Amino acid sequence: MASLDRSLIAGLSLFEGIAAADLDRIVGQARSIRIAKDQPVFEQEQEAHSFFLLLDGHVRVVKSTPDGHEVTVR
Repeated sequence: MASLDRSLIAGLSLFEGIAAADLDRIVGQARSIRIAKDQPVFEQEQEAHSFFLLLDGHVRVVKSTPDGHEVTVR
């Protein structure tokens, strides 16, 4: 995993108004990863310990229904 370059996220609205020092602390904890096509980023109902920012590419969001069908959400 590679370190994240602050310039990749500094202009995102999510981080708007965050002080440079605070943004540096966030970036210090971040890692850049690549996930292969058709591999899950996370599973439905999985407990979250982190969050993901999509910097490039596309993600398909799928939800499983109670009867076992998959529905593309986004």
